[in-house]
Amino acid sequence: MNEALARSIRRYAELPDAEIEAFERALVPRTCSAGERFRSDGPKGARIAFVERGLFRLYYVDEEGAEATRAFVAEGGFLASREAIFRGRPTSFIMEALEDSRLLVLERGGGKLAAAPVAAWAPFFIGMMEERLDAKDRRIEGFLMGDATTRYLEFLEDFPGLEGRIKQHHIASYLGVTPVTLSRIRRSLRSGS
Repeated sequence: MNEALARSIRRYAELPDAEIEAFERALVPRTCSAGERFRSDGPKGARIAFVERGLFRLYYVDEEGAEATRAFVAEGGFLASREAIFRGRPTSFIMEALEDSRLLVLERGGGKLAAAPVAAWAPFFIGMMEERLDAKDRRIEGFLMGDATTRYLEFLEDFPGLEGRIKQHHIASYLGVTPVTLSRIRRSLRSGS
């Protein structure tokens, strides 16, 4: 059994080894080169992927081509779209590999994954969605109640060890600031002012 996968699943739900092993057998290994996109709403239906190695950025692109970073997913995390999994709709954001990455992908036909897992998997999906909703709530609160420095410190807490792996303009986009503002924040924190 893939221990990293089992640990990640058990963050959300305590499932027996047999369930995890059956899930693992359904996964297809896939590599993504840096810059390549992963689609949760693939040609065969909704997909969920475990990031075995690598790093992904999830982002939106507006009509003028400006990007807004939604999240980062590193090894041990899952790439998924609530829209694709539960509603069978196209994903509204892009998932792009920032590094050469290795995924374990579950593809399900028919557009939706919701009917696919047996009842034992419901706590896993609920736990994963609760974690994402909690992160979204913290992020909204940070934009409404906090300043850019606070959001940067929360980024460091939420994504430990990733700062050196992510380009500054992607972090700035996640924080809702310019790269120049992010440089000022970092300089200010280093100098202690």
